[in-house]
Amino acid sequence: FDKHFINFGEVHYDQIAVAEIELFNEGRIPLDYCTMSAGDGSKPQPGELTVTPVEMGQVPPFSSRKLIIRYNPGVPAKFDKLFKVQVAHFEPDVIQVVGEGVFPRIKLDLPRYGDQDGFYA
Repeated sequence: FDKHFINFGEVHYDQIAVAEIELFNEGRIPLDYCTMSAGDGSKPQPGELTVTPVEMGQVPPFSSRKLIIRYNPGVPAKFDKLFKVQVAHFEPDVIQVVGEGVFPRIKLDLPRYGDQDGFYA
């Protein structure tokens, strides 16, 4: 893998964050892989992590395969999720996904001008 840690940073709580990781095969034989502990590849529900391509696949020799990770926080809070990818017969690799769901807000400090009667416009 090109990385084992994905930091989405601040994500609007109702938006879907997307990242990619790449699985490389530098050998002469195809490698089978399967994703574990992740949802299906459809649109993620709030609080759910999804990975596409779904479940199983194969990486041809001397090539790579991209896995797309999607996460919808659902609530304005920090998140820390894990999922595993098992390549061939090796121990599963753990991929950590972190970030923070935020609620967009704005704070303005505008000047107020009163008229003769003390009313503000």
